[in-house]
Amino acid sequence: MKKKTRNKSKHTKTEKGALVKGYLEKKDRKGFELLLPRYREVIGDSSGIYALYKGKKLIYVGIAQNLLWRVDGHTRDRLRHRWDKVSFFVIDKHRYSKDIETVILRIAEPKGNGTRGKFEGHYKLQDKLNKIRREMKDLMKRV
Repeated sequence: MKKKTRNKSKHTKTEKGALVKGYLEKKDRKGFELLLPRYREVIGDSSGIYALYKGKKLIYVGIAQNLLWRVDGHTRDRLRHRWDKVSFFVIDKHRYSKDIETVILRIAEPKGNGTRGKFEGHYKLQDKLNKIRREMKDLMKRV
């Protein structure tokens, strides 16, 4: 019996890991504070996105030019008592970090963030849809 084969030319292969260069997920805050010098050996001064959790609940999402410096700051700021775990996602191209953060904020809506984020220079697809609806409504009036 002959096996069916797919025509591979129809499928484009994506390059996994092209954007995220490394990650650490849901690491204990006390361990982070205690082992900060060791974290520096692993993450260095990398930029990217981080997430703060209280138990399993996402509390805050942020971007940083220097992940460790930024999260260390959260051990002393308004969020200091609100999180007990942290995740790091090292992003090779920092220019993408803001859009990724905005996507996460709009999907997860963490309570600690005061904003939903903005897509600079973009417009909502809803604007296009509304324009089509207006055109359809006008067309229906003429019929």
